[in-house]
Formats: sequence, structure tokens, C-alpha cells
Amino acid sequence: MGGILAKLITGPVLTALAGALLGPIESIYKQYVAGQISKEQLAEKLQEALVDAFKDVDKTFLDSITSTYNTFITTAAQNPIMTRAWSIVLYSQLFVLLWHQLAIPALATLGVQYKSSGTTVDWAYALVGLCIGAPALVSRIGPAANWAGDAIKKLVGK
Repeated sequence: MGGILAKLITGPVLTALAGALLGPIESIYKQYVAGQISKEQLAEKLQEALVDAFKDVDKTFLDSITSTYNTFITTAAQNPIMTRAWSIVLYSQLFVLLWHQLAIPALATLGVQYKSSGTTVDWAYALVGLCIGAPALVSRIGPAANWAGDAIKKLVGK
């Protein structure tokens, strides 16, 4: 797993970070040394460059997650064993969710005592989400979108 994670992070993410950060920092530093900008302007421009670089890294990282998921789902669709396994997981977990949303309330209405299933429903939601591609989708919209840019803005006080 370390090899896959290392390739995912070190390849596109570090390349994007180096390209997006080093060029602007060099030009900002040259402007400061030449006396074209003040120390305060230098700090402001460096913060802007840092935020922009992390936005680029965020986009590159999300693109790599999306392409990894697309590769996986394409491979899974072509492999009959993977297709069957994916179908079994998806439909079994959908059954669990329907059981918890329909059958248990019906049993409770009839007066039947039903013990808690623990975290079964949480796992069912997670597995269904993974089967339908939630990581690739959620990283593009919702709370995970632009997480790096937002995090760095908080760090630098913007």
C-alpha cells in the first residue's frame, strides 16, 4: 500500500506543488530584492502564492483520485468476478439499509423488541457509498471540495 500511496502523492502532487510554488516565489523574491515591493507586500504576495499553490495541489490530488477510481471501475466492469463481488456487496448492503429503514420500524410498531445492530448501518452506508463512487464524487463537491485552499487560508489568516 505504501508504494501506491507514495506514487499517488509524490508524483502528481509534488510536481504540482513545485511548479505552482517555486516560479511565483522566485519572481516575488526578485521584485523584493530589486526594491519594487515592500516587506509587507512581499509577505502578502507570498501568502497569495502559497494559497494558489495549495489550490493547484488540491486540484491535482482530486484529479488523481478521480483517475484512480475511473481505472478501478473500468477494470472491475471488465472482470466478471469483480462485477459479481461488487454486485453482491452493493445489493446485500442495500438490503441491510432497507431492513433498518422499513422492517425494524414495522416490527417495533407490532411491539416486537429488536436489539440494536450496532454499527451495521454505518458500514452499510459506507460500503454502498464506496460501491457507487462516493470518494471521487465527494471530493469534487461538498465539504471536501477545495479543502487545501481553505485550510491554508485559515493558517495564514486570510
